Amino acid sequence: RLAPPSFLHSGLLLALAAAGAVYFLVYRTHLGYELRASGSNRQFARYGGINVGQYFVLPLLLSGGLTGLGGAVQVVGRYQSCFTDLTAGLGWNGIAVALIARNNPLAVVPAALLYAYLSAGAKAAMINSDVTFELAAIIQAVIFYLITAEAAMAFFRRRLNG
Repeated sequence: RLAPPSFLHSGLLLALAAAGAVYFLVYRTHLGYELRASGSNRQFARYGGINVGQYFVLPLLLSGGLTGLGGAVQVVGRYQSCFTDLTAGLGWNGIAVALIARNNPLAVVPAALLYAYLSAGAKAAMINSDVTFELAAIIQAVIFYLITAEAAMAFFRRRLNG
């Protein structure tokens, strides 16, 4: 543990290193260029000579490996044992963080901190006031919808103007 009263453990350092490694892979290597090209436009990538078929499976393997590594670090770092319902809802949390970060590996770290701040604030509000779980979930959902809507509007503006 990094801060003994809390559950913060060395998995944080591993997560930061993984975010940096994924950024380097995706934005600084030939493989990353082909991954991005295949994900953005299959026809263009195929025309450019990229084997699009292999880039269907490779991102799944990489993301599955990172997810498994994250789960293993969580088990070893926080619980020291594995039990049922260990990761209930963490997949959806990951999707929400990826939406906030707009799939940028380096933006995942501040997006995850924002998400954790919102979750902790919602729990504190539920404990210390009359705020129910449902109301806290609705407020969080509205925040995520606004962030996603802003990203969607920027995407559509780029499509219409470019």
